[in-house]
Amino acid sequence: CWKTYLSQPEGVPTARGVDLRGHAMNELANGLDNSRNHQEALPVYEALIAMIKRTQPANSLYLLMMQANMADCLHKGGDRCEEAIDLMRSVYAQTQSVHGRKDPNTIRTLYQLAQMLNDNQHWVETKSLLNREYLDLASKFYGAEHGVYFGMRSV
Repeated sequence: CWKTYLSQPEGVPTARGVDLRGHAMNELANGLDNSRNHQEALPVYEALIAMIKRTQPANSLYLLMMQANMADCLHKGGDRCEEAIDLMRSVYAQTQSVHGRKDPNTIRTLYQLAQMLNDNQHWVETKSLLNREYLDLASKFYGAEHGVYFGMRSV
């Protein structure tokens, strides 16, 4: 249960390198988000991101992943879609800057951004993001049967 680990000090990894408090907060936020309780999940994501910023290096993959999760939650909530897109654009730019254009994390973030843009009728920008280079990279990293590649082709 996520409550078990909230008493742990923040940012202190176990022997396996897992920050139990952050993990517990992430599990809570994801559970709320997946059960369509987006408004309840947002403050948990905000607190988790604030904790990560205090305890992790800037632009860490963990921070970028949690920001992407928060953007997804904002988007699924329905009333803050443009804010979600702006956050996802930022996450994509930072991921690309840190990991490069040809990294699986960058490809996954690009796909998430393209989905949000497409859902909100930003078709020109969606089309410009999903160029042949990225489709080829998604196929290489994930394979033609993977959801990321298949989704990129169908957006």
